[in-house]
Amino acid sequence: MKNPIKKILASIILLTAFSLAVKAQSTNVSGGIYSNTTWTLANSPYIVTDTVVVFPGVTLTIEPGVVVKFDDDVRLEIRQASIIAQGTVADSITFTSNAASPTAGIWSEILLNDCPNITFNHCSFRYATTAIRSYNVSVNGILIVKNSNFNNNSYGIDRAGNNDEILVDTCNFNNNIIYGIGSDSQFGGIINYCNFTFNQIGIQRFGDGANYSSIIKNCTLKQNNMGIFSLWRARVENCTINNNNQDGISDNAESTIINCIIDSNDIGVVLADSILNCEIKYNNIGISVLHGGSIIKNIIEDNNIGIKKFYGSQGSILCNKICNNTSYDFYYNVTQGSNISIPNNYWCSTDSATIASHIYDGYDNINLGLVNFMPIDTLSCYLITENPRNYFEPFSFNVYPNPAFDNLTLKFTQNTPKATIKIYNLLGELKSTSMISHQEAKINISDLSNGLYILEAATENGIMRQKFIKRY
Repeated sequence: MKNPIKKILASIILLTAFSLAVKAQSTNVSGGIYSNTTWTLANSPYIVTDTVVVFPGVTLTIEPGVVVKFDDDVRLEIRQASIIAQGTVADSITFTSNAASPTAGIWSEILLNDCPNITFNHCSFRYATTAIRSYNVSVNGILIVKNSNFNNNSYGIDRAGNNDEILVDTCNFNNNIIYGIGSDSQFGGIINYCNFTFNQIGIQRFGDGANYSSIIKNCTLKQNNMGIFSLWRARVENCTINNNNQDGISDNAESTIINCIIDSNDIGVVLADSILNCEIKYNNIGISVLHGGSIIKNIIEDNNIGIKKFYGSQGSILCNKICNNTSYDFYYNVTQGSNISIPNNYWCSTDSATIASHIYDGYDNINLGLVNFMPIDTLSCYLITENPRNYFEPFSFNVYPNPAFDNLTLKFTQNTPKATIKIYNLLGELKSTSMISHQEAKINISDLSNGLYILEAATENGIMRQKFIKRY
Protein backbone atom coordinates (compact mmCIF):
# COMPACT_ATOMS: atom_id res chain seq x y z
CA MET A 1 0.00 0.00 0.00
CA LYS A 2 1.33 3.42 -0.95
CA ASN A 3 2.22 5.80 1.88
CA PRO A 4 -0.75 8.22 2.22
CA ILE A 5 1.45 10.94 3.75
CA LYS A 6 3.71 10.93 0.68
CA LYS A 7 0.63 11.14 -1.52
CA ILE A 8 -0.67 14.17 0.41
CA LEU A 9 2.73 15.86 0.31
CA ALA A 10 2.97 15.26 -3.43
CA SER A 11 -0.48 16.85 -3.90
CA ILE A 12 0.52 19.88 -1.85
CA ILE A 13 3.70 20.31 -3.90
CA LEU A 14 1.74 20.07 -7.15
CA LEU A 15 -0.85 22.61 -5.95
CA THR A 16 1.89 24.99 -4.81
CA ALA A 17 3.69 24.68 -8.12
CA PHE A 18 0.43 25.28 -9.99
CA SER A 19 -0.33 28.33 -7.85
CA LEU A 20 3.15 29.77 -8.46
CA ALA A 21 2.81 29.11 -12.17
CA VAL A 22 -0.53 30.93 -12.30
CA LYS A 23 0.91 33.82 -10.31
CA ALA A 24 3.92 33.97 -12.61
CA GLN A 25 1.67 34.58 -15.59
CA SER A 26 0.95 38.15 -14.46
CA THR A 27 3.07 40.98 -15.86
CA ASN A 28 4.21 43.95 -13.79
CA VAL A 29 4.46 47.28 -15.65
CA SER A 30 5.58 50.79 -14.68
CA GLY A 31 7.50 53.75 -16.07
CA GLY A 32 7.67 55.01 -19.66
CA ILE A 33 6.57 53.38 -22.89
CA TYR A 34 8.75 54.85 -25.66
CA SER A 35 7.86 52.66 -28.66
CA ASN A 36 4.70 50.98 -29.94
CA THR A 37 3.75 48.28 -27.43
CA THR A 38 1.09 45.58 -27.16
CA TRP A 39 -0.26 44.17 -23.91
CA THR A 40 -1.23 40.64 -24.90
CA LEU A 41 -3.83 38.27 -23.55
CA ALA A 42 -1.10 35.64 -23.04
CA ASN A 43 0.68 37.91 -20.53
CA SER A 44 -2.48 39.12 -18.79
CA PRO A 45 -3.18 40.30 -16.15
CA TYR A 46 -0.97 43.38 -16.25
CA ILE A 47 -0.24 44.85 -12.83
CA VAL A 48 0.45 48.59 -12.94
CA THR A 49 2.75 48.91 -9.94
CA ASP A 50 3.62 52.57 -10.56
CA THR A 51 2.54 55.23 -13.03
CA VAL A 52 2.85 54.26 -16.70
CA VAL A 53 3.31 57.02 -19.30
CA VAL A 54 2.88 56.38 -23.04
CA PHE A 55 5.11 59.04 -24.64
CA PRO A 56 4.19 61.29 -27.60
CA GLY A 57 3.65 59.57 -30.94
CA VAL A 58 3.57 56.09 -29.40
CA THR A 59 0.62 53.65 -29.47
CA LEU A 60 -0.26 51.25 -26.67
CA THR A 61 -2.47 48.39 -27.94
CA ILE A 62 -4.40 46.28 -25.44
CA GLU A 63 -5.73 42.97 -26.78
CA PRO A 64 -9.29 41.74 -26.16
CA GLY A 65 -9.67 39.87 -22.89
CA VAL A 66 -6.75 41.59 -21.15
CA VAL A 67 -7.16 42.55 -17.49
CA VAL A 68 -5.21 45.59 -16.27
CA LYS A 69 -4.93 45.93 -12.49
CA PHE A 70 -3.70 49.09 -10.80
CA ASP A 71 -1.94 49.36 -7.46
CA ASP A 72 -3.25 52.08 -5.18
CA ASP A 73 -3.00 55.71 -6.38
CA VAL A 74 -1.25 54.99 -9.69
CA ARG A 75 -2.37 55.93 -13.19
CA LEU A 76 -1.94 55.23 -16.89
CA GLU A 77 -1.17 58.41 -18.85
CA ILE A 78 -1.49 58.65 -22.64
CA ARG A 79 0.61 61.76 -23.36
CA GLN A 80 0.06 63.12 -26.89
CA ALA A 81 -0.04 59.45 -27.81
CA SER A 82 -2.66 56.83 -28.59
CA ILE A 83 -4.26 53.84 -26.91
CA ILE A 84 -6.15 51.11 -28.74
CA ALA A 85 -8.46 49.31 -26.33
CA GLN A 86 -10.91 47.44 -28.55
CA GLY A 87 -12.45 44.50 -26.75
CA THR A 88 -15.19 42.26 -28.09
CA VAL A 89 -18.53 41.00 -26.83
CA ALA A 90 -16.90 37.74 -25.75
CA ASP A 91 -13.59 39.25 -24.55
CA SER A 92 -13.92 42.66 -22.97
CA ILE A 93 -10.95 44.58 -21.58
CA THR A 94 -10.99 45.26 -17.83
CA PHE A 95 -9.34 48.13 -15.95
CA THR A 96 -9.62 47.56 -12.21
CA SER A 97 -7.88 47.63 -8.85
CA ASN A 98 -5.19 45.20 -7.72
CA ALA A 99 -6.35 45.44 -4.11
CA ALA A 100 -7.82 42.43 -2.34
CA SER A 101 -10.82 44.51 -1.16
CA PRO A 102 -11.11 47.45 -3.57
CA THR A 103 -13.16 50.58 -2.99
CA ALA A 104 -14.14 53.47 -5.26
CA GLY A 105 -11.19 55.75 -5.97
CA ILE A 106 -8.47 53.37 -4.79
CA TRP A 107 -6.44 53.72 -8.02
CA SER A 108 -6.01 56.96 -9.89
CA GLU A 109 -7.04 57.24 -13.56
CA ILE A 110 -6.51 56.72 -17.26
CA LEU A 111 -5.39 60.19 -18.30
CA LEU A 112 -5.69 61.22 -21.96
CA ASN A 113 -3.32 64.18 -22.14
CA ASP A 114 -3.64 66.21 -25.36
CA CYS A 115 -4.43 63.13 -27.46
CA PRO A 116 -5.83 62.65 -30.98
CA ASN A 117 -8.94 60.52 -31.56
CA ILE A 118 -9.23 57.82 -28.90
CA THR A 119 -11.71 54.91 -28.88
CA PHE A 120 -12.55 52.50 -26.08
CA ASN A 121 -14.88 49.64 -27.06
CA HIS A 122 -16.17 46.75 -24.90
CA CYS A 123 -14.24 47.82 -21.82
CA SER A 124 -14.97 47.70 -18.09
CA PHE A 125 -13.71 50.34 -15.62
CA ARG A 126 -13.91 49.74 -11.86
CA TYR A 127 -12.76 51.41 -8.63
CA ALA A 128 -10.86 54.34 -10.19
CA THR A 129 -10.78 57.88 -8.93
CA THR A 130 -11.50 58.84 -12.55
CA ALA A 131 -11.89 55.96 -14.98
CA ILE A 132 -11.15 58.15 -18.04
CA ARG A 133 -10.00 61.74 -17.67
CA SER A 134 -9.58 63.48 -21.00
CA TYR A 135 -7.57 66.66 -20.91
CA ASN A 136 -7.38 68.88 -23.99
CA VAL A 137 -8.21 66.48 -26.80
CA SER A 138 -6.39 67.65 -29.92
CA VAL A 139 -8.24 70.02 -32.26
CA ASN A 140 -10.70 67.97 -34.37
CA GLY A 141 -10.10 65.05 -32.00
CA ILE A 142 -12.82 63.20 -30.16
CA LEU A 143 -13.13 60.64 -27.39
CA ILE A 144 -15.34 57.68 -28.38
CA VAL A 145 -16.49 55.20 -25.75
CA LYS A 146 -18.80 52.37 -26.80
CA ASN A 147 -20.30 49.22 -25.25
CA SER A 148 -18.52 49.80 -21.95
CA ASN A 149 -19.30 49.71 -18.22
CA PHE A 150 -18.26 52.16 -15.50
CA ASN A 151 -18.91 50.79 -12.01
CA ASN A 152 -17.88 51.91 -8.52
CA ASN A 153 -15.59 54.75 -9.58
CA SER A 154 -15.54 58.23 -8.09
CA TYR A 155 -15.91 59.70 -11.60
CA GLY A 156 -16.74 57.72 -14.73
CA ILE A 157 -15.67 59.98 -17.62
CA ASP A 158 -14.31 63.44 -16.79
CA ARG A 159 -13.82 66.06 -19.50
CA ALA A 160 -11.12 68.42 -18.32
CA GLY A 161 -10.04 70.43 -21.38
CA ASN A 162 -11.23 73.19 -23.68
CA ASN A 163 -11.43 71.41 -27.06
CA ASP A 164 -13.15 68.32 -25.80
CA GLU A 165 -15.88 66.46 -27.69
CA ILE A 166 -17.35 63.12 -26.79
CA LEU A 167 -19.34 60.28 -28.30
CA VAL A 168 -20.56 57.79 -25.71
CA ASP A 169 -22.77 55.02 -27.04
CA THR A 170 -24.40 52.00 -25.36
CA CYS A 171 -22.60 52.31 -22.02
CA ASN A 172 -23.63 51.75 -18.40
CA PHE A 173 -22.68 54.03 -15.49
CA ASN A 174 -23.53 52.55 -12.11
CA ASN A 175 -22.62 53.41 -8.51
CA ASN A 176 -20.13 56.16 -9.35
CA ILE A 177 -19.69 58.39 -6.32
CA ILE A 178 -19.64 61.81 -8.06
CA TYR A 179 -20.92 61.50 -11.62
CA GLY A 180 -21.11 59.13 -14.56
CA ILE A 181 -20.09 61.66 -17.24
CA GLY A 182 -19.22 65.25 -16.50
CA SER A 183 -16.86 68.15 -16.17
CA ASP A 184 -16.20 71.29 -14.15
CA SER A 185 -16.97 73.30 -17.29
CA GLN A 186 -19.29 72.77 -20.25
CA PHE A 187 -18.40 70.16 -22.86
CA GLY A 188 -20.22 68.90 -25.93
CA GLY A 189 -20.88 65.80 -27.96
CA ILE A 190 -23.37 62.95 -28.18
CA ILE A 191 -24.50 60.57 -25.43
CA ASN A 192 -26.69 57.82 -26.85
CA TYR A 193 -28.35 54.64 -25.51
CA CYS A 194 -26.64 54.87 -22.11
CA ASN A 195 -27.92 53.92 -18.65
CA PHE A 196 -27.11 55.89 -15.49
CA THR A 197 -28.12 54.39 -12.14
CA PHE A 198 -27.14 54.97 -8.50
CA ASN A 199 -24.67 57.76 -9.26
CA GLN A 200 -24.53 61.02 -7.35
CA ILE A 201 -25.13 62.78 -10.70
CA GLY A 202 -25.74 60.96 -13.95
CA ILE A 203 -24.51 63.68 -16.37
CA GLN A 204 -23.01 67.03 -15.33
CA ARG A 205 -22.44 70.25 -17.32
CA PHE A 206 -23.26 69.05 -20.80
CA GLY A 207 -23.63 71.27 -23.88
CA ASP A 208 -21.34 73.03 -26.32
CA GLY A 209 -22.71 76.53 -26.12
CA ALA A 210 -22.13 77.89 -29.61
CA ASN A 211 -23.42 75.17 -31.92
CA TYR A 212 -26.63 73.86 -30.32
CA SER A 213 -25.67 70.38 -31.49
CA SER A 214 -24.89 68.44 -28.30
CA ILE A 215 -27.50 65.79 -27.59
CA ILE A 216 -28.43 63.24 -24.96
CA LYS A 217 -30.80 60.74 -26.55
CA ASN A 218 -32.34 57.33 -25.89
CA CYS A 219 -30.86 57.24 -22.38
CA THR A 220 -32.20 56.10 -19.02
CA LEU A 221 -31.28 58.05 -15.88
CA LYS A 222 -32.82 56.57 -12.76
CA GLN A 223 -32.19 56.22 -9.04
CA ASN A 224 -29.37 58.75 -9.05
CA ASN A 225 -29.26 61.57 -6.56
CA MET A 226 -29.69 63.85 -9.61
CA GLY A 227 -30.24 62.79 -13.20
CA ILE A 228 -28.78 65.65 -15.28
CA PHE A 229 -27.21 68.78 -13.81
CA SER A 230 -26.49 71.84 -15.98
CA LEU A 231 -27.32 71.86 -19.69
CA TRP A 232 -26.27 74.67 -21.98
CA ARG A 233 -27.62 74.81 -25.54
CA ALA A 234 -28.12 71.06 -25.56
CA ARG A 235 -30.96 68.70 -26.40
CA VAL A 236 -32.39 65.82 -24.37
CA GLU A 237 -34.50 63.54 -26.52
CA ASN A 238 -36.37 60.25 -26.06
CA CYS A 239 -34.99 59.70 -22.55
CA THR A 240 -36.53 58.20 -19.42
CA ILE A 241 -35.59 60.13 -16.28
CA ASN A 242 -37.15 58.72 -13.14
CA ASN A 243 -36.82 57.96 -9.43
CA ASN A 244 -33.93 60.38 -8.88
CA ASN A 245 -33.75 61.71 -5.32
CA GLN A 246 -33.53 65.37 -6.31
CA ASP A 247 -34.04 66.82 -9.79
CA GLY A 248 -34.50 64.82 -12.93
CA ILE A 249 -33.00 67.67 -15.01
CA SER A 250 -31.68 70.77 -13.27
CA ASP A 251 -30.13 74.12 -14.17
CA ASN A 252 -30.51 74.07 -17.95
CA ALA A 253 -30.11 77.12 -20.16
CA GLU A 254 -31.21 77.53 -23.79
CA SER A 255 -31.84 73.80 -24.05
CA THR A 256 -34.65 71.63 -25.37
CA ILE A 257 -36.17 68.59 -23.71
CA ILE A 258 -38.36 66.65 -26.10
CA ASN A 259 -40.26 63.34 -26.14
CA CYS A 260 -39.07 62.32 -22.66
CA ILE A 261 -40.70 60.52 -19.75
CA ILE A 262 -39.86 62.32 -16.50
CA ASP A 263 -41.43 60.80 -13.43
CA SER A 264 -41.04 60.13 -9.70
CA ASN A 265 -38.28 62.68 -9.06
CA ASP A 266 -38.38 65.44 -6.45
CA ILE A 267 -38.46 68.04 -9.24
CA GLY A 268 -38.93 66.71 -12.74
CA VAL A 269 -37.37 69.62 -14.66
CA VAL A 270 -35.90 72.93 -13.58
CA LEU A 271 -36.67 74.63 -16.86
CA ALA A 272 -34.93 77.57 -18.50
CA ASP A 273 -35.95 77.15 -22.12
CA SER A 274 -38.15 74.55 -23.88
CA ILE A 275 -39.88 71.31 -23.01
CA LEU A 276 -41.98 69.67 -25.69
CA ASN A 277 -44.07 66.50 -26.01
CA CYS A 278 -43.02 65.04 -22.63
CA GLU A 279 -44.86 63.05 -19.97
CA ILE A 280 -44.20 64.57 -16.55
CA LYS A 281 -45.79 62.60 -13.74
CA TYR A 282 -45.46 61.55 -10.08
CA ASN A 283 -42.89 64.23 -9.19
CA ASN A 284 -43.15 66.52 -6.20
CA ILE A 285 -42.95 69.42 -8.67
CA GLY A 286 -43.33 68.55 -12.33
CA ILE A 287 -41.71 71.67 -13.86
CA SER A 288 -40.05 74.47 -11.92
CA VAL A 289 -39.84 77.47 -14.25
CA LEU A 290 -37.16 79.99 -13.31
CA HIS A 291 -37.31 82.11 -16.49
CA GLY A 292 -39.35 82.32 -19.64
CA GLY A 293 -39.46 79.43 -22.03
CA SER A 294 -41.76 77.17 -23.99
CA ILE A 295 -43.84 74.45 -22.33
CA ILE A 296 -45.87 72.98 -25.15
CA LYS A 297 -47.82 69.77 -25.78
CA ASN A 298 -46.84 68.02 -22.54
CA ILE A 299 -48.84 65.82 -20.19
CA ILE A 300 -48.33 67.20 -16.68
CA GLU A 301 -50.38 65.24 -14.19
CA ASP A 302 -50.26 63.21 -10.95
CA ASN A 303 -47.53 65.41 -9.49
CA ASN A 304 -47.88 67.25 -6.20
CA ILE A 305 -47.55 70.56 -8.09
CA GLY A 306 -47.73 70.47 -11.88
CA ILE A 307 -45.93 73.71 -12.83
CA LYS A 308 -44.37 76.14 -10.35
CA LYS A 309 -43.32 79.42 -11.94
CA PHE A 310 -40.97 81.87 -10.29
CA TYR A 311 -39.54 85.14 -11.68
CA GLY A 312 -38.75 85.92 -15.28
CA SER A 313 -40.50 86.58 -18.56
CA GLN A 314 -43.80 84.95 -19.37
CA GLY A 315 -42.73 82.52 -22.08
CA SER A 316 -45.20 80.18 -23.78
CA ILE A 317 -47.27 77.68 -21.81
CA LEU A 318 -49.94 76.25 -24.09
CA CYS A 319 -51.45 73.09 -25.51
CA ASN A 320 -50.54 71.09 -22.39
CA LYS A 321 -52.65 68.74 -20.34
CA ILE A 322 -52.31 70.10 -16.80
CA CYS A 323 -54.55 68.40 -14.25
CA ASN A 324 -54.92 65.76 -11.51
CA ASN A 325 -51.97 67.19 -9.60
CA THR A 326 -52.43 66.77 -5.86
CA SER A 327 -51.92 70.28 -4.46
CA TYR A 328 -51.95 72.60 -7.45
CA ASP A 329 -51.89 72.27 -11.21
CA PHE A 330 -50.21 75.67 -11.50
CA TYR A 331 -48.42 77.59 -8.72
CA TYR A 332 -47.60 81.18 -9.67
CA ASN A 333 -44.92 82.41 -7.29
CA VAL A 334 -44.14 85.77 -8.96
CA THR A 335 -44.42 88.81 -6.70
CA GLN A 336 -44.72 92.56 -7.37
CA GLY A 337 -48.13 92.28 -8.97
CA SER A 338 -46.98 90.78 -12.32
CA ASN A 339 -49.75 88.87 -14.06
CA ILE A 340 -49.43 86.00 -16.52
CA SER A 341 -51.56 84.65 -19.33
CA ILE A 342 -51.48 80.92 -20.09
CA PRO A 343 -54.34 80.30 -22.56
CA ASN A 344 -55.25 77.20 -24.54
CA ASN A 345 -54.29 74.52 -22.04
CA TYR A 346 -56.41 71.49 -21.23
CA TRP A 347 -57.33 71.35 -17.51
CA CYS A 348 -59.56 68.24 -17.51
CA SER A 349 -62.51 70.56 -16.85
CA THR A 350 -64.44 73.31 -18.59
CA ASP A 351 -65.59 74.88 -15.32
CA SER A 352 -63.52 78.00 -14.61
CA ALA A 353 -64.12 77.84 -10.85
CA THR A 354 -62.85 74.25 -10.71
CA ILE A 355 -59.74 75.17 -12.71
CA ALA A 356 -59.09 78.26 -10.55
CA SER A 357 -59.28 76.18 -7.38
CA HIS A 358 -56.21 74.26 -8.59
CA ILE A 359 -54.22 77.41 -9.38
CA TYR A 360 -52.28 79.27 -6.70
CA ASP A 361 -51.90 83.00 -7.46
CA GLY A 362 -52.83 86.48 -6.22
CA TYR A 363 -56.30 85.30 -5.24
CA ASP A 364 -54.64 83.09 -2.63
CA ASN A 365 -51.76 85.43 -1.73
CA ILE A 366 -52.07 89.17 -2.41
CA ASN A 367 -48.29 89.46 -2.82
CA LEU A 368 -48.45 87.42 -6.02
CA GLY A 369 -49.62 88.14 -9.54
CA LEU A 370 -52.73 86.70 -11.17
CA VAL A 371 -53.05 83.88 -13.67
CA ASN A 372 -55.34 84.21 -16.68
CA PHE A 373 -56.01 80.73 -18.05
CA MET A 374 -58.72 81.69 -20.56
CA PRO A 375 -59.58 80.58 -23.17
CA ILE A 376 -59.62 76.96 -22.11
CA ASP A 377 -58.60 74.28 -24.57
CA THR A 378 -61.56 71.95 -25.07
CA LEU A 379 -60.12 69.94 -27.97
CA SER A 380 -57.18 68.30 -26.16
CA CYS A 381 -54.72 69.98 -28.48
CA TYR A 382 -51.83 68.27 -26.66
CA LEU A 383 -52.88 65.13 -28.57
CA ILE A 384 -52.83 66.77 -32.00
CA THR A 385 -49.81 65.57 -33.95
CA GLU A 386 -49.48 68.55 -36.28
CA ASN A 387 -47.12 70.99 -34.63
CA PRO A 388 -47.64 74.70 -35.28
CA ARG A 389 -44.49 76.08 -36.90
CA ASN A 390 -43.89 78.69 -34.21
CA TYR A 391 -44.09 76.13 -31.39
CA PHE A 392 -41.24 73.85 -32.41
CA GLU A 393 -37.94 74.05 -34.15
CA PRO A 394 -38.71 74.78 -37.81
CA PHE A 395 -37.13 71.55 -39.03
CA SER A 396 -34.65 68.89 -38.01
CA PHE A 397 -32.49 66.29 -39.69
CA ASN A 398 -30.41 63.22 -38.97
CA VAL A 399 -26.95 62.32 -40.23
CA TYR A 400 -25.64 58.76 -40.42
CA PRO A 401 -23.54 56.72 -40.15
CA ASN A 402 -21.78 58.61 -37.38
CA PRO A 403 -18.78 58.17 -37.40
CA ALA A 404 -18.71 58.13 -41.23
CA PHE A 405 -16.01 57.24 -43.75
CA ASP A 406 -16.43 58.33 -47.39
CA ASN A 407 -20.14 59.23 -47.50
CA LEU A 408 -22.56 60.79 -45.04
CA THR A 409 -26.33 60.44 -45.41
CA LEU A 410 -28.46 63.44 -44.46
CA LYS A 411 -32.18 62.86 -43.94
CA PHE A 412 -34.68 65.56 -43.03
CA THR A 413 -37.49 64.55 -40.68
CA GLN A 414 -39.93 66.32 -42.98
CA ASN A 415 -39.90 67.09 -46.67
CA THR A 416 -37.55 69.99 -47.35
CA PRO A 417 -37.45 70.90 -51.05
CA LYS A 418 -34.18 72.83 -51.05
CA ALA A 419 -31.30 73.22 -48.60
CA THR A 420 -27.78 74.63 -48.61
CA ILE A 421 -25.33 72.30 -46.86
CA LYS A 422 -22.08 73.65 -45.39
CA ILE A 423 -19.44 71.71 -43.48
CA TYR A 424 -17.14 73.48 -41.00
CA ASN A 425 -14.26 72.21 -38.90
CA LEU A 426 -14.03 73.13 -35.21
CA LEU A 427 -11.95 76.19 -36.06
CA GLY A 428 -14.93 77.55 -37.98
CA GLU A 429 -13.26 77.07 -41.37
CA LEU A 430 -15.65 76.27 -44.22
CA LYS A 431 -14.61 72.96 -45.80
CA SER A 432 -17.41 72.38 -48.34
CA THR A 433 -20.70 73.76 -49.68
CA SER A 434 -23.41 71.89 -51.59
CA MET A 435 -27.09 72.09 -52.47
CA ILE A 436 -29.69 69.35 -52.04
CA SER A 437 -33.32 69.22 -53.10
CA HIS A 438 -34.55 65.93 -51.62
CA GLN A 439 -35.57 64.75 -48.18
CA GLU A 440 -32.60 62.35 -48.16
CA ALA A 441 -29.20 62.86 -49.78
CA LYS A 442 -25.66 61.50 -49.68
CA ILE A 443 -22.75 63.87 -49.11
CA ASN A 444 -19.23 62.92 -50.16
CA ILE A 445 -16.77 63.56 -47.31
CA SER A 446 -13.85 61.51 -48.64
CA ASP A 447 -11.67 64.63 -48.97
CA LEU A 448 -12.04 65.57 -45.30
CA SER A 449 -9.30 64.69 -42.84
CA ASN A 450 -10.00 62.58 -39.79
CA GLY A 451 -11.84 64.48 -37.04
CA LEU A 452 -14.99 66.20 -35.83
CA TYR A 453 -17.04 68.53 -38.07
CA ILE A 454 -20.20 70.63 -37.97
CA LEU A 455 -22.77 70.14 -40.74
CA GLU A 456 -25.02 73.15 -41.27
CA ALA A 457 -28.31 72.87 -43.16
CA ALA A 458 -30.04 76.10 -44.21
CA THR A 459 -33.58 76.12 -45.60
CA GLU A 460 -36.31 78.71 -45.94
CA ASN A 461 -37.44 77.72 -42.44
CA GLY A 462 -34.14 78.41 -40.73
CA ILE A 463 -30.71 76.96 -39.97
CA MET A 464 -29.87 73.79 -38.03
CA ARG A 465 -26.50 72.24 -37.18
CA GLN A 466 -25.29 68.81 -36.17
CA LYS A 467 -21.88 67.31 -35.50
CA PHE A 468 -20.40 64.27 -37.18
CA ILE A 469 -17.13 62.39 -37.05
CA LYS A 470 -15.02 61.63 -40.11
CA ARG A 471 -13.02 58.42 -39.77
CA TYR A 472 -10.60 56.66 -42.13
